[in-house]
Order: sequence, then structure tokens, then C-alpha cells
Amino acid sequence: MWIDFSVTDADGVTLYRSGAVRNGETEPGTQDYRVHLGDKEGNEVATEVWKVTRVLADTRISPEGMDVRHFNVPIPASTRGPLTLTANLNYWPFSQALADELLGAGKLPVEIVTMASAQTKLVVRQASVIPSGVK
Repeated sequence: MWIDFSVTDADGVTLYRSGAVRNGETEPGTQDYRVHLGDKEGNEVATEVWKVTRVLADTRISPEGMDVRHFNVPIPASTRGPLTLTANLNYWPFSQALADELLGAGKLPVEIVTMASAQTKLVVRQASVIPSGVK
């Protein structure tokens, strides 16, 4: 699972994005919840699973557990609001890059399932961000 988080301005321009899928994998820096596997030198292994010799980290959330993540988003002073903040908690059993590596490109499309989604709007006033409804 991972968080796909984005901030867009009033014109729909994306000001910030973390968690996009690029080349069959989530982009670097994505807030994820999974077992991170490594090779004998301690390098993370994403697709060459035959090189795995250890677990580097386990960031999964236990049943009935929770996790709070923070995103620091620089907002240019010229930004026109309101801003739309969108967070999707996405899941796939394995990355598209791994399926392509093991079976061949495009042989098994891996579906991304959105487990939960939240969206809110923020008013922008003179380079400061104020939650909508706050005066």
C-alpha cells in the first residue's frame, strides 16, 4: 500500500505530488507500507527477487493499527486558491515492474486498488494557507 498525495491550485495545476506510479513502480520518496527487501550488500531489491537475502525494513501497518504521515508542501506566493489536497491509499499485490520482469512486459496487468480516499480544499490568502471555513 502507498499514499498518493497531491496538491492542485484553482486552475488544476499540480503543485505537489508524491506517490505517482512511474515506469511500473511508485516514485522515489513515496510514503509506503510494505516489506523492503535487500540483497547481500544491503541494497534494496525491487524487481530482481532472486537477489533477496534479507528484510531491510517492514513498514506495513498491523491490523487495527494506524500511521500518521506529514507532507511539507512549498506553496508559491503567486498561487491562486483554493488548493485541493487529495490523498489516496492505494494497494497492489506487487508492482507492474515486477510482473513485467518475471513474466514479460504487458503479460499481466497489475490492478491498482484505491482502498481509501480523502479530499479537502484550502483557501489561499496572501501567501498563507487557511483551512476552508476558518476565519
